[in-house]
Parts: sequence; structure tokens; C-alpha cells
Amino acid sequence: PYGTIMTQCWRLMGDLRLAQKEYVKALDAYATCRSYLIKLPEKLEEGAIYRGMWVCYIHKDQLSLAQAAFKKALEIFEACENDWELAKTYLEAAECGAFALAELRSKLVWAKGIFQELEHPFWEARVEELLGHSEPSSNGLPLRLAHEVADRQRVVQALSETNGNISHAAGKLGISRPAAAWSISGRICGR
Repeated sequence: PYGTIMTQCWRLMGDLRLAQKEYVKALDAYATCRSYLIKLPEKLEEGAIYRGMWVCYIHKDQLSLAQAAFKKALEIFEACENDWELAKTYLEAAECGAFALAELRSKLVWAKGIFQELEHPFWEARVEELLGHSEPSSNGLPLRLAHEVADRQRVVQALSETNGNISHAAGKLGISRPAAAWSISGRICGR
């Protein structure tokens, strides 16, 4: 009862709940999966759980938990030398808006190469779309700083237009509430 099938089922249940934006239920499923992993460690499943938990915590505005889960997922995939899962993790970090696209540009270029090598055009197209939005700045500032300054300016303008309401400003910009908050206060991870 504590084998690979059980851990995968519970992790997939968590992923399904995450896709349905049922974050509490997703976290519950991931917790159940982790209880099985205590008895029979499966590192890739554990990394996938932490990646899912990270996304849940982002949407629940639990930034310190999100940071810890993201770092744990990266550590596990790096230790396992699993480029596929590592590439997916960086892509999801960029899509979620937790980091400036420019900050992850080199990781996204690397991920695109992994998806090309493994012949996954869907994932490759997702990276291409993001890379199209993260062109280097020409204003003389370092790339990351230029992107953060631009992000902050956009968010400050949207906050001004929405009387300081972060959720409304984020909606107006088409980004998540945590991404809007991070544009003002800084990023959750320095990776």
C-alpha cells in the first residue's frame, strides 16, 4: 500500500486540485502523498509535490512557505540530475510571475533546449512565448534591475489608478496578486 502507485495517485490528485484552483484540497492531497513518501522515499515524486505546493502557496499569498517549497523542489531535481523536472520548475516559476522574466531568462533558454532535445513542442512553445516577453532592456541599466524598475513603475501606476487596491491593480495588469506585491517589495527567491 505504500508503493509508487499510491504516491503517484496522491500527487496527481494534488495536481488535479491545483489545476482546478482548489488550493487547500491540493495541499491536503500533497500532504497525504508526503505521508507515503516517509515510508518509501521517491525523490522525483517529492520534488513534484514541493513544486505543486509552491504554486498553491503562491496563490494563497503564503510567501515564506512558497519560497521554502520552491527551493526544496529545485534542490531535489538538481540532486537527482533530472533536467526535465528542473526545466518544468523554472518554466512554471516564470509563468506564475514569481520572478521577473529577465531574471529567469538564462534558465528559460536552457529549459527550451531541454524541451527541444526531449522533443516536447508544447513545452518548448510555452518557453518561446515567455522569451518573447523578456527581451533585454536598452536603457543602460542591468537587465534584472531594468525589468524590476519597469515592473514597479507599472504596478505603482496601476495602484494609483485603483486607489491602492493590490488585487484590482494586479487584475488590471493581468498578473497575480503576489506578483504585483513582489514588484513593490522584491522577489521571494534570489535564484
